[in-house]
Amino acid sequence: MIVRNIHAYDKGLEFGFTAVELDQYGWLKSPQLVDMERIDLGDTSHFNRYSMVKLGRGLNGVWRNAVGCNYGIAGSYSPLCVFGKQFGSRDAALSDALNRLKAMMTKKIGHSDTSNYHQDVIRKALEAIAKYEVGQVQLTLF
Repeated sequence: MIVRNIHAYDKGLEFGFTAVELDQYGWLKSPQLVDMERIDLGDTSHFNRYSMVKLGRGLNGVWRNAVGCNYGIAGSYSPLCVFGKQFGSRDAALSDALNRLKAMMTKKIGHSDTSNYHQDVIRKALEAIAKYEVGQVQLTLF
C-alpha cells in the first residue's frame, strides 16, 4: 500500500498536485484535474451509443486525455486521471485523443461480429469525429 501511495503521489506531482489526503482505507485520494471537458461523438440518440473524449489539466498546465469508445455493444473507456500520457497543451491532448479514437474505430470497420461491433455506430462515430475536426479547423481560421 505504501509503495502504491508513493507512486500515486509522484504521478500527482507531475501535474502540480502536492496535497496528501488519505481515504478511510488508507489509500491516497486521487487529485482532480481542472478545466475538465467532455466531447461526445457519434450517435447520441440512443443510450450509451456514442464515443467520447475527455480532457483535463493539472495545476501546472500539464494536460491529459481519456477516450471512451463505443462500437454499439462492445467498447472501452479510459479514466481521466494523472496516470497516462501527458501533453503540453489542450490542442495536443485533443488531437491525440481524436487520432486514437479514429484508429480504434477504423480497426473495427467490417468486423464479422456485427452483434458487438455495429457498423452504423462505427460509421456515425467516424463521421462525428471528422465533423468535429472540421469545426475545430474553421474556428482557428477566424
